[in-house]
Amino acid sequence: MSKIINRYKFSNLFINSIKLFCENNKFIDNDNFKKKYQLWKIENSIAITCEKDLLLSNGYTGNFENKLNKAILYYFKYNFTSKAECENECEFETRFANIIKRQYLTFDFEFLQLIDAHIYRHFNSENKIKGKLLFEEFKILNLNKIFEQKDKLKYILCDEKILDQKVKKTYQNRYYNINKKI
Repeated sequence: MSKIINRYKFSNLFINSIKLFCENNKFIDNDNFKKKYQLWKIENSIAITCEKDLLLSNGYTGNFENKLNKAILYYFKYNFTSKAECENECEFETRFANIIKRQYLTFDFEFLQLIDAHIYRHFNSENKIKGKLLFEEFKILNLNKIFEQKDKLKYILCDEKILDQKVKKTYQNRYYNINKKI
């Protein structure tokens, strides 16, 4: 019984050739990159043909040209840095160029329960009150608790506006989720 292949990958030698090309041309604009890519395809036509034959012999039935174009233009061009750059950092990692990871901020469980209790209290009544009005009431009733939470998070987020938005967004999300359940 033959092994079923779900993802047809390029060989390591071919990937290294692609990475080298992308590293050498990563700082040029898209039009020039595409022109150099066309030249690279002509210069490396033998390697490309060998890779195509290898994938076809393994059972690949898709369009090889599309696979190669997408891999180079959308994946390797933007996502990889060279191994030489990473060796200076003592560890080889795949780096993603345009991703800035922001720190996730959480409120205390008791504070979240306080929000939920406030929302449920008003959903038990016959007519539902809009989330915006409920939040305004919640701010007035629980001003001290909100200040406590903002004090805990102010070391991570220094901006008072962002902290206020975080409290409001948390309340609105919990309101939406509870409204959806009921």
